[in-house]
Amino acid sequence: MLYNFSFKHMDVSPYLQRYTQKKIGDKVDKFLSKPIEAKVSFYAKKKEFGCHVYVEGDGNECFVSASASDMFSAVNAVAVKLESQLRKRKERLKENRYSRRATRSRDEVGLRA
Repeated sequence: MLYNFSFKHMDVSPYLQRYTQKKIGDKVDKFLSKPIEAKVSFYAKKKEFGCHVYVEGDGNECFVSASASDMFSAVNAVAVKLESQLRKRKERLKENRYSRRATRSRDEVGLRA
């Protein structure tokens, strides 16, 4: 998985990069198999920290963002949101795949007019 990190109004943190790679990588690997690109941007505003993540690859695109009082909480929130979106997409693909199979088998038997 390829990561692009950007920091706005804050210093670059290698520890935060590794933490984010672990959190997001675990979620993405669970649902997607092909090479993925993730663009992660961190920002700081007064007493609020935020994180935007754009994941692209394997025919999927997801964008999630979250903000919190500290950066690690924002990364955790983004990971949970990303997992939710990827799970929903995978379920939709499964439903479509099974509905097409059922339609095809009815057509072959001649049950559909």
